[in-house]
Amino acid sequence: MIAAVVVAASLWASEPRGQEYVLPHGSRVVFWVEDQRQPTYGTVCYLWGYCPVIAADGGGVFEFSAVSWRGGEL
Repeated sequence: MIAAVVVAASLWASEPRGQEYVLPHGSRVVFWVEDQRQPTYGTVCYLWGYCPVIAADGGGVFEFSAVSWRGGEL
């Protein structure tokens, strides 16, 4: 059991960390898609515990790589 925890912790530590990983689950962000979507509010969600996405207030889920965003309680 302890060995499995050590292996899982080392794999987690080796995951790449992009700028979006600084936002905890449940953080509010303003995001937009250049020339396609007006700025709108959303909430950061981590799918499967490690895949960050933005759940838009008006509906829809967006990957961080597909949008521009600004974090913080705005």
